[in-house]
Amino acid sequence: SEMCIRDSYNIKSLLIVAFPLLWAACADLEDYSSAYDVEKPGDVSKTDYLNSFGLLTDHIDVTANPNFVLALATDYATLSDNANLSSILSSNFQGVSINTGFAHAECMDENNALDYTVATNIVNYAMNNGTLVHAGSLCQHTKQNYQYLNALIADVIIPGNERSGKVLVHDFEDLEIGTSFKMTGGGEAIVANDPDGQSGKVLHIGTTSTGSKAAYSIPVFNVTLPEGVTLGDCIAFVMDFKTTSTNGLFGNGMRMRINDGPDIKYGNASSFGCSSGKWNRGGVALDFATANLSEEQKKLTTFTIAAGTHSGEAIADVDNIYITWKQVEEGETIIKTPAEKKEILLKQLKAYIAGMMEVAATKITRWDIASCPMSDIDGCMLRSASNEANAASSFYWPDYLGENYVQDIVAIVRAAYAEYAEEGSGKLQLFVDEYGLEQPGSRKLERLLQMMTKWEADGITKIDGIGTQMHLEYSLDANQQKRNEEAVAATLTKLAATGKLIRISDLNITVVQANGIEVSESKVNFEQQIALSRYYNYVLNKYFELIPAVQRAGITLHAVVGTLGLWDKDFNRQVIYGGVYNGLALSLIHISEPTR
Repeated sequence: SEMCIRDSYNIKSLLIVAFPLLWAACADLEDYSSAYDVEKPGDVSKTDYLNSFGLLTDHIDVTANPNFVLALATDYATLSDNANLSSILSSNFQGVSINTGFAHAECMDENNALDYTVATNIVNYAMNNGTLVHAGSLCQHTKQNYQYLNALIADVIIPGNERSGKVLVHDFEDLEIGTSFKMTGGGEAIVANDPDGQSGKVLHIGTTSTGSKAAYSIPVFNVTLPEGVTLGDCIAFVMDFKTTSTNGLFGNGMRMRINDGPDIKYGNASSFGCSSGKWNRGGVALDFATANLSEEQKKLTTFTIAAGTHSGEAIADVDNIYITWKQVEEGETIIKTPAEKKEILLKQLKAYIAGMMEVAATKITRWDIASCPMSDIDGCMLRSASNEANAASSFYWPDYLGENYVQDIVAIVRAAYAEYAEEGSGKLQLFVDEYGLEQPGSRKLERLLQMMTKWEADGITKIDGIGTQMHLEYSLDANQQKRNEEAVAATLTKLAATGKLIRISDLNITVVQANGIEVSESKVNFEQQIALSRYYNYVLNKYFELIPAVQRAGITLHAVVGTLGLWDKDFNRQVIYGGVYNGLALSLIHISEPTR
């Protein structure tokens, strides 16, 4: 659909001035500028003007750029369900970069068995549509089945033997009727027959010969534990309990006191399921965990316990009082050594990668073997559980395989590819992918290059290329934007000096205010869209200028459809399309080794 042109916005005059300036600003070479500056007729809409450009792939010379692949970033579900996106892919791009469906956690089912369903679907799509796929990542800290992996390398804990029992404190059957027990306050506790005739003898609390009730007073019992059992082993003080009325059912709750210590407070009798006039058999269990026993108390084998309902007018019967206890002997812990953990994890990696190559080697030759390996902290090198905030939900392979873990990954991938690739499958290309390499003031790029030198120092390991994601910001502060552009050029210069294949693996640009706060996509105005288009053009310009043709592995665009994409949600071209289109034309010009 054509965009609505409002006179108040004066978009025609903007386009007349802005578009030629845009394209002219996109190239430094005079012959390029004169060839691609297009005067914008005032009576043609922006949509018509953008539609006058050719396809993105029109400007890609595959002979001069043998390794270059223009790709869009997406996931399989989106691509397979969106015919328009699939059409854009086939007409404007050489390939697709898919970062879902290949990671360790994404290739395991709910039973932790390897499952390559999504990867297989991607391979089938690629084969059916003739699409080149850049896949990743085979090893990273996110998208790992960290719970499963951590369990594999965890120390083995063999629990000790357990024994338990209960100690009868009183059932009152061996005592004479009328035998009294000490109370913590007033009132009496005397042995009597169960008024219900159910429980033999019981302890009746709360009345005396004068009929007084127990006012905040509970009976005291002597306890002697079996040999080898201490108070620290005890679980609960348990009793049958009945109130003759509501007296004692509520009040201040049940209480327990050990020796002369403070009262330990529990819920009232009702909260334990007691009701007026009915026995609650074994239902009142006062746990010792609430007591917060001291180390000295835990060693006790003989002591007194006062227990009962703490009420101003308590009348109750108790019976069959006992203490439950449990002991667990110290178990055995079999500690896995670092060497054992490494062996376990390498076995997992080999199985996972071998299965992946069996599925994909015939079609996919470009892989990210390590993604985002470097810490964001310049004082550190690799990411590690020791320096990452989200360590609990991630898995850091170098913590167990060592800092040269990429040597192991490369060897595993190359061996598996050699086993499963067929004649004509293509040359395997392995990349290390990282973000933030262009951040002004950051040393992440230098640290990455140091690690890559270490990884390849064995003379065997070969990493074919480096992916720099380039999630960039266009700053409305002109000075900051100049620094941003200089950082992009400096990064590409340093990457080119490695002699490796270089790809911009996830190019995306947002707009930020002078104060550094991002402008939401819906608030980006037309002039800023033009500025974004220029910045995209600048990045592509510098890529083709600074990266020699034989090292150009490609550019992947992150958000090709959306408010700030090359196409809008209805798949109409937008301003940024022009900047990218003309930026790609530079691949036709910069075909020789650049002069530095």
